[in-house]
Amino acid sequence: MFLWKVKWKDLQLYRRAVYFYCRKLVGNQWSFVIGGLLIGLSEALYYIKYDHPIHLTTGLAEMFASMERLLGFSLLSRYYSPSVHWVIVGAVLAAVITAMMEQDWRAWVHYPRSILWLSFAGGMVFSFGSRLASGCTTWHFLGGLATMWTGSLVVVFVGIPTAMATLWILSRMRLSEFLKPQENKGTVVAARMLGYAHDFSGLDEGYKPARDRIRIILIIFASLILGGSVIASWTSTARSAAEILFLVLVGLLLGLGFAKTGMGTECAAMSPETRILRDRFELAGIPKITKWTFSSIMPFAGLLSAVIPLHLVILWQWIVRGHPLPLAGSPDLPGIHLGYVLGGVLLAIGSMLMLGCEIRTYARLGMGYTTALAAFPGFYLGYVPYALYHQRIDAFLTSIAIPLPQNLPALAGGFPMGQTAIAVLYACALVALFLWSVRVGTSTLGCSYGEYFFTSTDNLYVRSEQRSQGGQWPTT
Repeated sequence: MFLWKVKWKDLQLYRRAVYFYCRKLVGNQWSFVIGGLLIGLSEALYYIKYDHPIHLTTGLAEMFASMERLLGFSLLSRYYSPSVHWVIVGAVLAAVITAMMEQDWRAWVHYPRSILWLSFAGGMVFSFGSRLASGCTTWHFLGGLATMWTGSLVVVFVGIPTAMATLWILSRMRLSEFLKPQENKGTVVAARMLGYAHDFSGLDEGYKPARDRIRIILIIFASLILGGSVIASWTSTARSAAEILFLVLVGLLLGLGFAKTGMGTECAAMSPETRILRDRFELAGIPKITKWTFSSIMPFAGLLSAVIPLHLVILWQWIVRGHPLPLAGSPDLPGIHLGYVLGGVLLAIGSMLMLGCEIRTYARLGMGYTTALAAFPGFYLGYVPYALYHQRIDAFLTSIAIPLPQNLPALAGGFPMGQTAIAVLYACALVALFLWSVRVGTSTLGCSYGEYFFTSTDNLYVRSEQRSQGGQWPTT
């Protein structure tokens, strides 16, 4: 009888512990590494089925074409077929679920009109840049790096200094106060109590998002995009119900990875470089939590934790199963052409202006950010020039090209062992960079590996500030 009571008591304790952990897991943001692993899993699943990484920006253009069909006019639909990109739908849905789990709809953030105009301009610049570069930052920074695509390497190496220059310009214009991984209300309110001048911008108890007419108009526009594409899908039998379910699942994993961390591809890639400028961040008006996050290199570790699983799956498919390496660019635009350079610049500028890359914007859309809503009309307008003049634009881009191999293993020519060696060395370099970023991050933050991997950015930030404030942190 005594043993039964002990076992039952232990069971109750275990149940409470599991309940507490699950509640904490659901209600809090996650670490960049965990989010990156989810993103990498979604990319790997998609690659195994379709033999290429996830592409988003063409899918969004097709969804815009569906909206045009619904409204009875034609601009993008002259080039893009009306359709629905179920991965995008799944990503937005994952962000909605995230906001519900955390009980923190980010509609409370009150953005100045200047920031909304920047987001609109950023969406326009970004989508046009994605056409020049033959893909968005999700394609190049995740899929392109994993496939060792030389065009993506150009986009990355051009984009990082451009993003940093854009960040510097925004800071000089005093427009950088909203550049944060995520707007978590509890952290923002506490920052205001502590007087962190640049960390609580947007916190306005008098702001009523339901009465914001501009926000309402933007919500209607976003609804037309999603609704129009879903309606268009009813008239199409191109995909089975099982395939749609698979794509939505991939989108859910992808969106969850971004929504639960606030990660963005451009900012993640440039976080090691920003350590050089970290002492100038607060003076330039950049929030303290952003300075802290970049100094920890956690976004970079998250990006690598997404790239490495996909890269390993690609190596398995290529070396073991004999699948060809995927092309991350259009075969109509051979070699390293001007579009990768110009597009890389525009993608970086657009990402910084709209406070995140395209997939991060989808996540922010589902979580209720007004800046994400403002970016979508810009996305639409940015596609228009390419839809109308794509032949002229492609001809101009290919007029200046360098006939380099399409991927790094091709540098070994027709020597299979050399190609395999290059790919394996590349994988080792990615793993080494990940281990370096974790070591630097844990050393900078003064935390354990377990905390680095499993504790959210905000919670680590709060602990850091508690230490600096002598153990005091306002409760909200």
